[in-house]
Amino acid sequence: MGMCPEDYCAGRRGGYSCAEGKTLGQRQSSVAEAERKGMLGVEEKTAVSWYGCYDYNEEWYLIEMLLDCSPGEIRWDAIYVPQEGVSRENWQCPYLEQYLDPAGTGKVCETFDCPPRQEKPSRVVFFLYKVPAPLLHTQWGDFPLRCEGEVPERLKKVVEFEC
Repeated sequence: MGMCPEDYCAGRRGGYSCAEGKTLGQRQSSVAEAERKGMLGVEEKTAVSWYGCYDYNEEWYLIEMLLDCSPGEIRWDAIYVPQEGVSRENWQCPYLEQYLDPAGTGKVCETFDCPPRQEKPSRVVFFLYKVPAPLLHTQWGDFPLRCEGEVPERLKKVVEFEC
């Protein structure tokens, strides 16, 4: 994609910008092209060992994922919510990505930062604005956007949110 993971993390601010100055639509086009060319390996599609979609408030979902990859292998530009009738550049993408410890009880770095260690597994949380769409698309496949209940207490204690 022409962007190293470290540069991408450093360039992220709230889920809407990128180090190369690409729009969300341009980044998603790059991901779609990689998928068409078969550049996403099978291991990428089976890396998710936990997925949770929680009802954070009336407007936002909180998504939690435990991934069998290092933080630098997460392609944030490959995570978005396709919406029928909405142009690609206006599709929802992760907001306020945060890296947690493997148990999900504490943060391993500040919000907007990448963890200093590139260790596996990676537990991440992020917010998505609620839109009428059924799926979250990721580099590991699609996941349902339906709430599994309230945010767990362990996450309420550590996850930051600002709107």
